[in-house]
Amino acid sequence: MSLESEIAQLRTNPVLALFDHEALRLIAFSSDTRILRKDDVLFREGDVSDGGYFIASGSLELVGSGSAETHGPAALIGEAALFAETQRPATATMLEPTVLRRIPRHLMRRVLAEFPDTASRLQRHLQDQVLAIGDRLARVNALLPDED
Repeated sequence: MSLESEIAQLRTNPVLALFDHEALRLIAFSSDTRILRKDDVLFREGDVSDGGYFIASGSLELVGSGSAETHGPAALIGEAALFAETQRPATATMLEPTVLRRIPRHLMRRVLAEFPDTASRLQRHLQDQVLAIGDRLARVNALLPDED
């Protein structure tokens, strides 16, 4: 796959679509490709994170804390781990042969330092997400009975 094809593929993710073309070029050039088989485990719940993963093809299941989610092409797994060390909240198991791009945290920090416009767009996006979560929590709280 050509570098331009990889950049176009990364752009299919809504978060990565916020990035400048050259920022995506750096990610495409510097990230690692991992090819996993069906039933391979990428990481386990509680593991310390080192970055995130973009699903180029295939699919995986995240199982943790009593819930399960399936993710396929263009999904970004471990988004928070791109910015801060966290513990993995779930175990990621491949549902089929899957190609992933591993984006280490140090690479994301470099991208944000070298591309301030991308960093600003990403900051606004994350702020909007936090505000939306706050709004949803306020609506849920309004539905709960008073504790008086």
